[in-house]
Amino acid sequence: MNAPIKTFFFFAFLAALPARGDAPVIVGADLAVCGQGATYQLAGAVPAGSFHWHLERAEGSGPALPWDGNAGRRSLTLAFSDGPGSYRLWVEADGGESSNRLDITALASEPLFAAPEVSLETALPAARVLPALELAAAAQRGSPPMQPSAPASPGDGPALRPDAEGVIDLAEAQAAPDVDPVPNPFRARTAATPPREIRLQVSAVFAAPDPGQGCGVINGQLVSVGDQVEGLLVAGVTAEAIELRAGSRAIDLPVQDQPLRLRLPR
Repeated sequence: MNAPIKTFFFFAFLAALPARGDAPVIVGADLAVCGQGATYQLAGAVPAGSFHWHLERAEGSGPALPWDGNAGRRSLTLAFSDGPGSYRLWVEADGGESSNRLDITALASEPLFAAPEVSLETALPAARVLPALELAAAAQRGSPPMQPSAPASPGDGPALRPDAEGVIDLAEAQAAPDVDPVPNPFRARTAATPPREIRLQVSAVFAAPDPGQGCGVINGQLVSVGDQVEGLLVAGVTAEAIELRAGSRAIDLPVQDQPLRLRLPR
């Protein structure tokens, strides 16, 4: 091997050696989780003589804590058992030489704040509770908004519900009873007017803690308490039905897959 080549390899070997005058550098993550070990290593030139690690909280809650257990070692594993916060880590030699100061943020191992659980209670398995935005979209696909009116007052008697055939006969419920204790053949009577029949389907409800604040979907249209449906007032919304009101009579429209038939007086 000739002299120029030997000279080249000699200087390359010198360049590969760590420079004794370079300061040591700590390498590791600046973000850690309490209870999960984070490893930090000392790179570059090792301080001459004995050295040890220092760790302190950046808030200044106490003096620097020397890490005597890792004196003279190039690596260190921290668990941050003092809790979450900001820390500062460095290496210092007995002769005064020190490394860079690495700022570390330690996070709690579990979330400090838990999101509150929100549950919507429904009494019917078939009832589908929709978010407000989806209800609004369903309303836009339906007919124009219904005209709101004043909320209803409590009615008299039990609410009317569909029978086995899915029929609610409001006309019969509001028919005037025969006041004659004994049939009177001389009292004038008129032919009964046949009721008009409509079909209503409640496909979804959005129940609120206060029944007067809920909303739902009837025939694909969003309705709220105080709206009018076929001349009937929306009086309340529960987790299983929408309550309509015709005068003092309450009508419960349950959530179901098929429309029900509502007979109204003409």
